[in-house]
Amino acid sequence: MMELEIPTELPVMTLPQVTFFAETVLPLFIFEPRYRQMIEDVLAENVMFAVAATDESRALDTEQFEPSCSVATAGIVRACRKNPDGTSNLLLQGLSRVEIVRIVREDTYRIVAVKQVSSINHLSTKEALELRRTTCLLIARLMSIQTGDEESLPEFLNAIESNDTFIDVAAYSFCDDPGLKQKILQTLDTSARYALYLEYLNLKIDSGDGAGVGGRFGDN
Repeated sequence: MMELEIPTELPVMTLPQVTFFAETVLPLFIFEPRYRQMIEDVLAENVMFAVAATDESRALDTEQFEPSCSVATAGIVRACRKNPDGTSNLLLQGLSRVEIVRIVREDTYRIVAVKQVSSINHLSTKEALELRRTTCLLIARLMSIQTGDEESLPEFLNAIESNDTFIDVAAYSFCDDPGLKQKILQTLDTSARYALYLEYLNLKIDSGDGAGVGGRFGDN
């Protein structure tokens, strides 16, 4: 995908239990008046906005209005259908991790100053291939446990070339723990992201049949 420049200020939608990643697609139903206005403005400008997860550790603080996690994802609207009642259905494609630096203003909807952040990848080609292989095996094993049938890895994962993108899309698609997804999003080191996700997969598999695939990740 062609790289697009991320503006230094973006509207942001803060959502509970939702973590969005670059190179993934998030379907959204827009119904709140503030976000209806936001989408109208976004579509008239650069068609970009950010999605941030609610910071659950600060959510009960009555002095905080929709506190968001510090790392979010900037996305671009790829499709939008406005409904007769004023609501909209849209598809947002993730572009890049961004750090929320500060809130710029909250007139109608929130606009934040953001700084684009990149992955830190020190993996050798051999290490990356082994981590991908292990991840693929564990996901396939987990899918077979959940469905009761032998499952092969979905083709869309096999088609991903970038190791950074692979772990993000895998976590987005095959993880039911919102807190872990956010932790993976906030972890810039690629190998650390793999470690977090592989531990999750092993624990899920252990709870299903008592055994991981080829031993637990990191075991000799």
